[in-house]
Amino acid sequence: MRSRFREWVPVAGWEIKRMLMRTDFVVSTLLVPVLLVGMSFVVGWIKARDAKRVRAIAVVRYDAAGAVTGDSLPPLAGYRWLTPRGDSASAEALAAVIKRGGKGAVEGAVLLPAGFARGDTVRFVVQREGAGWKSRVERHVATLARLERAAGHPVGVAEFAAFTDTIRTTERVADPRVGTSGADRAAALIMAVVLVMAVFGTNMYLAIGISAEKQSRVTEVIVSAISPQSWIDGKIVAYTLIGLAQPVIWTVGGVVAAMLMSWTLPAALNPWTLGVFALYMLIGFVFFVSLFSLVLATVKDLQSTSKLQAYLIFLPMMPFMFLDTAIESPDATWLAVLSQVPAFSPTLIPIRVAMGGAQPWEVALGLVLLAAAAWYMRKAAGTAFRVGMLMYGKELTLPELVRWSKEA
Repeated sequence: MRSRFREWVPVAGWEIKRMLMRTDFVVSTLLVPVLLVGMSFVVGWIKARDAKRVRAIAVVRYDAAGAVTGDSLPPLAGYRWLTPRGDSASAEALAAVIKRGGKGAVEGAVLLPAGFARGDTVRFVVQREGAGWKSRVERHVATLARLERAAGHPVGVAEFAAFTDTIRTTERVADPRVGTSGADRAAALIMAVVLVMAVFGTNMYLAIGISAEKQSRVTEVIVSAISPQSWIDGKIVAYTLIGLAQPVIWTVGGVVAAMLMSWTLPAALNPWTLGVFALYMLIGFVFFVSLFSLVLATVKDLQSTSKLQAYLIFLPMMPFMFLDTAIESPDATWLAVLSQVPAFSPTLIPIRVAMGGAQPWEVALGLVLLAAAAWYMRKAAGTAFRVGMLMYGKELTLPELVRWSKEA
């Protein structure tokens, strides 16, 4: 056992060192958190800038005869009302001023007829369609119109506001569990996406490494010095650590970005959910790296991959077919059974836990089955490495794959 340990440790160390020397790997690993943190600073700066910004909006009010009154609107935080008069109060003149723009210029205008509270059309002049300031000013004008309507009735303003107020609602959850909000659903989806992205990124580097080694016939020299199982064990350990480095760094970057933007983490991201996700990601990586190693050991080069091999490589994406059900109905019986399948459990069980649909015994059973499958796949990959890495010009067949797995 000690001899086997001494064999695969140098292999793992060499693979990790080789990956850390790849510029594309380092850039892809560090770029995501840098972008997340950088975007958080940019978003925070934009929010702070908008909070201090005061928008200049021209307000033109008319009397019943159509003459400009010079009145304005009640104060509104973040807005400065301007009251043009004479020719400068016409819609054409205001449009010309707004179009000209410039620092500190008028951003828009609102033209209020005398009967706007009774249904007369309120006109807006904007620099371009979809102006950000317009919706808030519209609500402000609507409030003013409601107050003017109330002033013309025997009921008071407060009573009139009560008539138009929205109803109050409350909700009682029969089965109170975490994972019911939109933020919880987004968190569950992000966990699945991060896992699949990391698995496929690791598979890409693993495929490049094994294919190059086989074409250069390096492996023939290596397996003469150490056992094929030790060789594949070193690769599995190395690429599991390499693959896990990316989601860990991405997650830390995402949490830092969320803290900088003062976001509140959803209830689904609690220690229990994150612990389950970490365990399933770790053992799931061992399983998928072993599976990819088994498949790649039988490939002459990346261009000669058969349909069977391609289907096996895309196996981690299959759980995405059931994401909607896993998020909306995480306690469905058929989904609970399906989530115990080792190829699906690293994605489905953490999602079901985040959505409050998986019991602790299901999590434990899934871990046992996944660990057993990972161990079996590791032994099968070692056997396939011993046989397949020395095969040239022959494609993998399903019976051969099953026979090699039995030999393991």
